[in-house]
Amino acid sequence: MRTASYNIGRRYKCSYRHWTIPLYFIRIFSLIQLLSCFTFQIYLYFFQQQSVSQWLDLIDIFLLLVTYLFVFYFHLNLNLYHPTRPLFYTLWFWLYFLVQNYDCYKIYIHHMTLFQTIYVSIRQVALGLITINLTIICVHSCATVQRQGLSTRISSINYNDLSMPNERNRLLDVTIIQPSCHFRIRSLSSTDLVNEDDACISELFTFSWFNKLMKNGYKSLIIDLNDLCLLPHSLTVEHISTQFTQKMNTTPKLFRSLWSIFGRTFFLLGIIKILGDGMAFGGPIFLNKLISYMENGRKDLREGLLLCLILISTVSVASFLNIHFSYRISLLTLKCKVCLYTQIYQKATKLNLSQMGNFSMGEIVNHMSTDTDRIVNFFQSFHAFWSLPVQIAIVLYLLYLQIGLTFLTGLAFAIILIPINKVIASKIGKLSQSMMMYKDDRVKLVSEVIYGIRAIKLNTYEEYFTSEMDKIRTNELKTLRGRKYLDAFCVYFWATTPVLISVLTFTTYTLLGNHLTPSKVFTSLALFAMLIAPLNAFPWVINGLVEAQVSLKRVQKFINIQPINMDEYYHQLPIEEQFQLSLDLPSISILLKDARFTWNESNESILNVNNLSVKRGDLVLILGRVGSGKTTLLNSLLGELLKLHGQIIVEKVIENGYAYCAQEPWIQQLTFRENILFGTSYDHAWYKQVIDACALEKDIQYLGDAGDQTYIGENGATLSGGQKARVALARAAYQDKDIYLLDDPLSAVDVNVARYLFTKCIKGILKHKTRLLCTHQVQYAKQADYVILVDKGQIVKQGKPEDVLSVAESLLFGDQTSELSVTTTTPSHKSVTELDELIIQPENALQTELEQRCTGTVKLFVWKRYFIAVGIILSFSIVISVFLMQASRNIFDWWLSYWTSHQLEIRNMSIINNRSFVILNPSV
Repeated sequence: MRTASYNIGRRYKCSYRHWTIPLYFIRIFSLIQLLSCFTFQIYLYFFQQQSVSQWLDLIDIFLLLVTYLFVFYFHLNLNLYHPTRPLFYTLWFWLYFLVQNYDCYKIYIHHMTLFQTIYVSIRQVALGLITINLTIICVHSCATVQRQGLSTRISSINYNDLSMPNERNRLLDVTIIQPSCHFRIRSLSSTDLVNEDDACISELFTFSWFNKLMKNGYKSLIIDLNDLCLLPHSLTVEHISTQFTQKMNTTPKLFRSLWSIFGRTFFLLGIIKILGDGMAFGGPIFLNKLISYMENGRKDLREGLLLCLILISTVSVASFLNIHFSYRISLLTLKCKVCLYTQIYQKATKLNLSQMGNFSMGEIVNHMSTDTDRIVNFFQSFHAFWSLPVQIAIVLYLLYLQIGLTFLTGLAFAIILIPINKVIASKIGKLSQSMMMYKDDRVKLVSEVIYGIRAIKLNTYEEYFTSEMDKIRTNELKTLRGRKYLDAFCVYFWATTPVLISVLTFTTYTLLGNHLTPSKVFTSLALFAMLIAPLNAFPWVINGLVEAQVSLKRVQKFINIQPINMDEYYHQLPIEEQFQLSLDLPSISILLKDARFTWNESNESILNVNNLSVKRGDLVLILGRVGSGKTTLLNSLLGELLKLHGQIIVEKVIENGYAYCAQEPWIQQLTFRENILFGTSYDHAWYKQVIDACALEKDIQYLGDAGDQTYIGENGATLSGGQKARVALARAAYQDKDIYLLDDPLSAVDVNVARYLFTKCIKGILKHKTRLLCTHQVQYAKQADYVILVDKGQIVKQGKPEDVLSVAESLLFGDQTSELSVTTTTPSHKSVTELDELIIQPENALQTELEQRCTGTVKLFVWKRYFIAVGIILSFSIVISVFLMQASRNIFDWWLSYWTSHQLEIRNMSIINNRSFVILNPSV
């Protein structure tokens, strides 16, 4: 068993705890002190130019910056205080000591030089040095006390139980393991299960917590889900869905509930968006200043280095903020999706069949997929809705500062291109819809062919179905080819748009008699590149907001449907009636009085029950022809219909519920045992009784070494119809309820198997339960305690078997009673012995083979097969096209640089010639 250990840091509740607050204050003070030293050095070097050797000052500033970053990282990462990492602490202490002492002395020297101070007292320098060293000693002492005060609490983790909610909550819920002072739950180096929860602030900033997982992926150590890290507590479905359900119970509006949970985070992300967009404009601005600095030929190295540093810093900070904005908004949309998924799923499971009849399965799937995607798209579209106009306005203003009103030429051209892009996008959308339609038809046909492959082969229909699949696939490829051609044209169109806009704008600017400079050209290029994306995206942002509003209304309409109140559906008799009922029927289990039911709100009754009573522990057979209302009667007891009138009294139904076996058995893609347990706890003795009673023991033997731990294929594809029916019956039997509703589970099995199930299960292990069995097999009627005959939604006859059978024979079989006479004989010994052959055939054994897969690097023959499939000529054409594309971009930039430089040289020559003419003119 694989286990892991978690380290939860906790301070001892002792006399050392008074160091906690001073420790944080001293940390902040030391960081501020270092930052002030660094700022003062920058001020002296770049602006006051008080230095003897600029290279020594640059080295000093670089060391000071490295020291500050190291100290900052040290203060943020509490794990550096861990006793197993003394090297980090020692390095920090000595580096901090040396740099602080040196810079303290240097600041005083610069202060004397800068402010013309004649005398600097040795006492002042000594006082500064003593202050610095006392600060370092205090930090060292507090860190030592904290390190000694840390306690370690080890918690074992069972990897095999990570899929269970209890184990997950035990690991991730911080309320289970609560330290005396709040610290993050951190894992030791032996495991990386909860990577993000274990990360410190610096690791969260740089995403370095993900490095270990990337290394494992590079080494091919990630094979299945158990090799991945666990989700942080804030991203677990249990935490998010519980929080959202609580909000929905108080405020049943989707948008208000989502805003109350994620509104604060959404607002903070807007601030990050503002800062990121603002820093992004620093690139073109400082690029213009840097190129202007190079054009003017100034030789001040400090100014050039400062401009380079600021340019790199602004671009880096902008990228850093945008990356974090994208990551956090993705987490926010993921949480929102979880909320919507769980809410729609919970609502779909709470509605009964009559309410679900107003919605098709496709509509509910669209709510879970399309509508949910459109709603969560609001989080990104809203920030883009207000940020894109601001970006466009700022870019246009900066373009106006560079090239004047000439920028309107490029802007007009870009605006003209937007409708063209809209037309292309609409055609792509239509082709995509057609392609998805053909794809759905192809998948549907292939699924049906696979499901009925035996019948197809027996009737030699292979060529017909192959041709039908080829036709659909041909149409699908045709639409796919058209879509890809339009995609390629759209990519080419928008890749050349910045070039066309730049050429058109610069040509207009030159024709108006203006002179281009490299600073204007490259700054304008950068601004045009920033302008194209907002102009293209803004119409889609508005469209996304409108679609989000429409989808929100659709989902809200579905959420607003109120499920049936079971306390009102199942009638509770007054006390005096209950007393009278107990005198008349002391063992009553189910009672229906003057009940009318319908599927919809049309008030048209489809089931009428004047009076029906079922005693506790009775076996009740519900007989009737196909479509007579047998299943409808069970659905009325389950609460799946709308009750128009009457009373339904079921013993302890709200507390205990039913055990229900549907007519169409459904199988989950789980193990054989899990399909029977259905989420309940495993009772070995009872499980064995159920397996034997449902004739599944032989099936389990054919499963192989895994036994009942073998996974069943999707939708029970590896099971026969009889096996599905027996698994469904075993699932119902294992629940051990007081009332069992069995909807014709014997029709899908052989006669002898049906007799075995009736004897061993229905009248065997369930003999003390109340059982309602729908069936058309009247041979079991005389073994029942009560028989109900249903026809056209009415109870025609009910009572003891001998009272009902005569009417049932004439209603069900008419003149064929001689052939289908009631059989009351007990199963013969031969029938029982032949059961093994009828239960399962070897070819139907439940074998779900593990997928064979390779690990490690991709083999050479795979690449060879891939290139052969793509085509050698096409592969090389793609590679050459990529090189030519990048070369054309570089040539365009080079040509602009050459053009502007040539124009600048001509301008300078004309100025020189004019000046020469003025000097020589007086002598003439």
